[in-house]
Amino acid sequence: MSLAQRAKERLRREFVEQCLVLTEAREFRVEERSSDGAAEVVLELEQPRECLCFQAEPQGGTRWFQYVGTQKCADGSLLVPTTGGGYIAHIVECKATLDSSKWVDVKLQFAGALLRLHGVAAALDLRIENVKCYTAFRKSRLVDPRNVVSRHAMLGGRTPPADALADHAKASADLRWFGRTVHKDVPLVVEQQNGRDVGRARLAIGD
Repeated sequence: MSLAQRAKERLRREFVEQCLVLTEAREFRVEERSSDGAAEVVLELEQPRECLCFQAEPQGGTRWFQYVGTQKCADGSLLVPTTGGGYIAHIVECKATLDSSKWVDVKLQFAGALLRLHGVAAALDLRIENVKCYTAFRKSRLVDPRNVVSRHAMLGGRTPPADALADHAKASADLRWFGRTVHKDVPLVVEQQNGRDVGRARLAIGD
């Protein structure tokens, strides 16, 4: 039975229409539509696969996951099947600018997305074997976490704990309830579309 058929039998139609794309394709898009940070990230596979693409609930739409520990959620996620019968979760968050305070928030958005993915995966009898996270941004102001902490301390400002920033330097992200996972920065190229700036990137994620 295909993913689309399972979703039709087991999930609310309104939820599928709002949040899921279930199709066999080689490219999947994650979009951020905010006026000041519009972005589009294309996730590219080596060959067409039947995948599940999850988009966060649209603003003003039904809150389907009110029971989870955080209402924060990354912009988009993709479940890609593996040869062993499981799935790899690829989670994408888009930011206009990435700095130390936003990095702490981004990790909570990754964790919120993964909570939702586990809920959907359980309903469809899918097993998530691995998780990879990506932050797409126009500008990055992240520096060595020791320098960030020292600078904030000297200025008397509020600063994130050093260990909350150190994971980024090691190409990983600490996702609270789920432990540490692989993380990759994805710089966006800003282009003009219909009179506004849109950040774009293509990301080869393999199969």
